[in-house]
Amino acid sequence: MIVAFFIIAVILIFIISNEYAKSKPLDSSEANTLAELKRHDAIHSELNFSKQRLPPDVAFKAAMIADGAFHPVQFTLQDSLAAVASHLKHKKHEWIAVLLCTRSGVKRLWLNKGPDRKSVQSKINIYQIISLCKSSKCDLVIMMHNHPNPYGSNISLLGPSEVDLESGANCAARLNASEIDFVDVVCERGRWQIFLESYVGEMYNIDIFKLKIADANGTTATTNKQLRKELAILKEKAHRNTKPFS
Repeated sequence: MIVAFFIIAVILIFIISNEYAKSKPLDSSEANTLAELKRHDAIHSELNFSKQRLPPDVAFKAAMIADGAFHPVQFTLQDSLAAVASHLKHKKHEWIAVLLCTRSGVKRLWLNKGPDRKSVQSKINIYQIISLCKSSKCDLVIMMHNHPNPYGSNISLLGPSEVDLESGANCAARLNASEIDFVDVVCERGRWQIFLESYVGEMYNIDIFKLKIADANGTTATTNKQLRKELAILKEKAHRNTKPFS
């Protein structure tokens, strides 16, 4: 009997402690994390890149020029990553795509081929890209390149190299300085993965998200529980979204 009461007491203490922990206000680190996650979720809800596999357009693929050219495009911003990935699938050299976009769609698409399986660089430089964005009223640049895979499906090359990360950071800094958002993507065998994002639009200002959280945090135990629940949900969602799709 004593053992049973002891077990019940331990369970009750655990439940009360757990409920108390859930009802505590977020500390500064948790509040900042929630603000970053809410900002990230708002951006991705707007961009909403499709993960559906798309078949390549044979005529479009045949028209891809190794030395580089702009191509007329019909696909939406949401379908853009899947569409480019499908056209770079099975390429034996690296190719790079530069997409000049508004939130309503892709306005211009540049493609050029690299010298081998391991390297590629856009043949339009960052200053030309910025100039074209300004003249076309584009506020988002997506750069996307493929990693040719001679090993088959047993080995994945879907991930950025150190060179990719360094190059992407440089592009982000220059584009952001001109108030242009930037997304860098790698693709392999028709799959794609975003590995760098940098947004400067006023609607994505992190301080807006921090202020809303600060206004709610600590007001009531119920509100604190809701904030903690949202933090847990967005952490799990962000974890799922960092995984490349199959």
